[in-house]
Amino acid sequence: MTDMFARENDFAREVRDNAVLTGSEKQIAWARDIIQKVAFGITTGLFKTKEFDTAKAFTEWLVKNNTSARYWIDIRDKGRRYYENLLEDWEEENA
Repeated sequence: MTDMFARENDFAREVRDNAVLTGSEKQIAWARDIIQKVAFGITTGLFKTKEFDTAKAFTEWLVKNNTSARYWIDIRDKGRRYYENLLEDWEEENA
């Protein structure tokens, strides 16, 4: 990992570790891995025109509002468009 992504990697681990999830132990462990990947992706490349703080706030909202491990497992293969649509919802909620 280069220093260039150290902040984003630290944030992704923090989000993973602090996520409050429901489900079986196995589902929760799997969902935490997915959350870490999603958080890292959002803060490093999904919103290249957005500031890190915006991506961070959006990611925190996403994790806080989706506490079912099953949710994360079900969306694990969703692409950029899925998260862009969620970002629009988040922006409307926080306007």
